Amino acid sequence: MVGFWLPNNPGHDWSLSLGKTLHRSDGTTSLHCWRSTAMKRYCAAFLALSLPAFAFAGDALRDQPSIIKALNTGESVSVVIDLGQCTSSIKGAEPSKTQGGKRIDAYRVTPDGMLAFSDTHFTLDRDNKPIEQFIRYRVRPDGKADFSMTTLSVPGYQQTGQPVSYDCAVGKGLSFFTAK
Repeated sequence: MVGFWLPNNPGHDWSLSLGKTLHRSDGTTSLHCWRSTAMKRYCAAFLALSLPAFAFAGDALRDQPSIIKALNTGESVSVVIDLGQCTSSIKGAEPSKTQGGKRIDAYRVTPDGMLAFSDTHFTLDRDNKPIEQFIRYRVRPDGKADFSMTTLSVPGYQQTGQPVSYDCAVGKGLSFFTAK
């Protein structure tokens, strides 16, 4: 097995491994290799090929003004969402385990300082019927943010179900990063 742990925020362990699942030792970064010569060579090659990815890891943007500044100066900005850290608009709803991310391609800053951007994509619903999901992100100057999703049937583009929305915040449910 080849792998290493990358400790992240409390309660979130990130790992990259090939082979069996690694168990976190004490949260420190560690590299595990089998003792065979072939695996040692594979491990060394894997580590060498992984280093460029770490060199290009992005910087976290911790507030809305820094996000807007990065976007306005042409930097590539990505958003990562963890809906488990957000509050659903549906009272009593179980926390979502959904996580994802995207690069912000287009955005808008309104006169009241609200940063808004969106995403739309085609996918299949649970019955394997085509749908289009429209996702909207809004970030206020105070760092509060919301995420909403509306699902449309295809080809009729009629809304299916109720829109889903979550209240989040920069650094709590919505994290932003620039590429180096």
